[in-house]
Amino acid sequence: MQDNAATAPGGMHRMMHGGKDGPPMKAAMAKHLEEMRGVVKKLRDLEAKMEALKTRDDAAPFRAASLEHAKLLTDLQESHLKHMEKMTSGGK
Repeated sequence: MQDNAATAPGGMHRMMHGGKDGPPMKAAMAKHLEEMRGVVKKLRDLEAKMEALKTRDDAAPFRAASLEHAKLLTDLQESHLKHMEKMTSGGK
């Protein structure tokens, strides 16, 4: 029988996101999630701002908010990509 983490009590999920003696990745994930919640809030705020601006005759503020929104989305995707790359490469 092969001895690996998947056969440990609680399986691989507990090893990765463990309980009281879980790995440090749990704290890093909590920090990452909190940062993402902040970014999503900023995105929603920008969406509301863009909604309010779209009826104005001056398109410049709408374009600026739109560009900021797009940048936040790109940053969020890049952050997720880096996180997934880190997870698949063993944290290197």
